[in-house]
Amino acid sequence: SKRSFSSKNDLLKMPGMTEAIFRNIAGYIIIPFSENPLDRTLVHPDHFNWVSEMCGQLSISPDAVIANPESLREFVEQDVAKKFYIENRLMAHLQVGQRFNALAFSKHRRKFKLDELQEGTIVSGHVTNITPFGVFVNINAVCEGLIHISQLADTYVETPEQVVSLHDAVNVRIIGIDPKKRRISLSMKGLTSQPVKVSPSKRQLSSLANHFQNR
Repeated sequence: SKRSFSSKNDLLKMPGMTEAIFRNIAGYIIIPFSENPLDRTLVHPDHFNWVSEMCGQLSISPDAVIANPESLREFVEQDVAKKFYIENRLMAHLQVGQRFNALAFSKHRRKFKLDELQEGTIVSGHVTNITPFGVFVNINAVCEGLIHISQLADTYVETPEQVVSLHDAVNVRIIGIDPKKRRISLSMKGLTSQPVKVSPSKRQLSSLANHFQNR
């Protein structure tokens, strides 16, 4: 076909495409530049609404789920078959989309206005700048968000570089929105049951080295 596709459902427009063929192949097709992040994964369109419902209950965006599929373990599912599918298939299908995150961010997308964002929501983004007091993150909004150094991890952080590096893909929770000052406050604390990894700072490594040299 010589047409371009913006979603998996566009495959239905192909000449000769039948519902049966679509059902069989849609889970193997990836649309790298789709506006819908689930189209950039191996998740079948039949499951899009289901995944969106889980994201809604967890207050996490689909982009953030793709960046960290393990977050779905926080979802309480009583159906044993569905729980098995989430842990053994769905998380792996979502993880495939991570390789296309950079492509999606590099392509022009409409940025969210501040009144379209909601406090408590978990979203994904990319680290754009690191300062002594915190980290700036592009979450595809009209202005970048700030993770204050005190919000980078549940434990003490001496410098932001102990937790993140420039251009890292990160999941963050929106904890504050100030439309007048055009500020978005973000946090990385308590997003999953696994604590954020904090590496030793240069000062701590230097002190440790001096300690062993003086023994």
